Amino acid sequence: MIVFINLQKLSINDSIQSTEITKAPLASSHCSATYQNMTDIINIIAALLTIGFGLFGFLAPRYTASNLDLETTKSTMGLSEMRASVGGLFVILGLAAIAINQPLAYAMIGFAFVGAAMGRVLSIVLDHPPLLKALVFSGIEAALAAWLIGANF
Repeated sequence: MIVFINLQKLSINDSIQSTEITKAPLASSHCSATYQNMTDIINIIAALLTIGFGLFGFLAPRYTASNLDLETTKSTMGLSEMRASVGGLFVILGLAAIAINQPLAYAMIGFAFVGAAMGRVLSIVLDHPPLLKALVFSGIEAALAAWLIGANF
């Protein structure tokens, strides 16, 4: 229990005329601490997933490109783009959020996933990619975005 003491007045001879003591249970602060710990754990898991997704593009751009139905041409610029925008960007985003360890850092990953999900939904409407694959990818992005923004912003 937490004890609150309120000293209302001191007399001229410095004796306490009125002291009020109230007790408050710790249950609410304990629940808040448990919720915060779970939020921290899920934030780190989401950041690790972000890093993991990014590592595919960063370290295995040909594999990632083939899974995304992308093809390399005469130039290797496409592989460079995979390493940068699909890979390194997400690796550093996840690592930075874990290093900064502040709610807004995790929320920023969520905003990046909002952008990815929006781009994918627009692609479904305009480009007509394989629907199941596009829905699965956009669903993962939307779920991560919803958690990271909802819990941290």
